[in-house]
Amino acid sequence: MQENLTEIEYEVLKYVVRGLPNSEVAKRMCITEHTVKAHMTDIMFKLNVTSRTGAAFVALTQHLIKDEDLFCD
Repeated sequence: MQENLTEIEYEVLKYVVRGLPNSEVAKRMCITEHTVKAHMTDIMFKLNVTSRTGAAFVALTQHLIKDEDLFCD
């Protein structure tokens, strides 16, 4: 599954796993909120889930996010 995510999608996903809202993800990545939403749509499709929570759950249970990525930028 992980190999299907782009680097940018992976970065968006790690912020989502941390619980950040789209507005904060956009701010930290210097992209628009609309772009974050587009990436989330792609991430959810690739992970076969229907929500941000589902994407975070898959990311954590399938170890798509490294432990160190949960605590630092």
